[in-house]
Amino acid sequence: MPDIFREVDDEVRQQKLEAMWKKYGNLLIVGAAVFVIAVGAWRFYQHKEQQAAEASAEKFEDAISLAKAGKSAEAEAAFASLAKEGTKAYTVLAKFRNAAEVAKQDSMGAVKLYDSLTVDASVEPIMQNLAKLRSALLLADTIPIDELSMRIGLLSAPGNPWRNSARELLGLAKFKAGDLSAASSYFEQIALDSETPSTMRERAQLLLAQIRGGQVQIK
Repeated sequence: MPDIFREVDDEVRQQKLEAMWKKYGNLLIVGAAVFVIAVGAWRFYQHKEQQAAEASAEKFEDAISLAKAGKSAEAEAAFASLAKEGTKAYTVLAKFRNAAEVAKQDSMGAVKLYDSLTVDASVEPIMQNLAKLRSALLLADTIPIDELSMRIGLLSAPGNPWRNSARELLGLAKFKAGDLSAASSYFEQIALDSETPSTMRERAQLLLAQIRGGQVQIK
């Protein structure tokens, strides 16, 4: 008897499967086809993206080689071209390197390029802040301290990735202006920050020693 019941159950199950297939079979076939096409399209997209990234990387290396060879005009043109046509990551890198090449001949032209990066929506905030710092470095000796502070004062706040570079630049500006108290404050922050690079900490400690030892000559 148990075998009869099992046979009946199997037959009922088979009938249900056949009914479901008749009702949903076409949808399942279409769904499978769509899945296969989607996977193929995604792999094709990944392949094209990889090719584009490799092409951008090669162009970037070529531009770097031109810069190292002292061919600034050619390097500038190569970086500018890549900034327009490269993949996103290399586009941003190329924009920064293009500004650096321009700075060799035209500091104010480079400032404009860096300033444009600070408001470029395609640039990540951390890189926008780097552009602010690069721009300030070019302007530090030519603009009032208040303007310099306005440009990078917020970058010197605790937690900012560029805080110590900003502190050093602001500290040196205060030092040159004869505001030794403010300069000391910036240099102390650098010296006490556990994440300060060793060479930067040594510079800050040296300047602090000169200030505290009264060995400062303001020019």
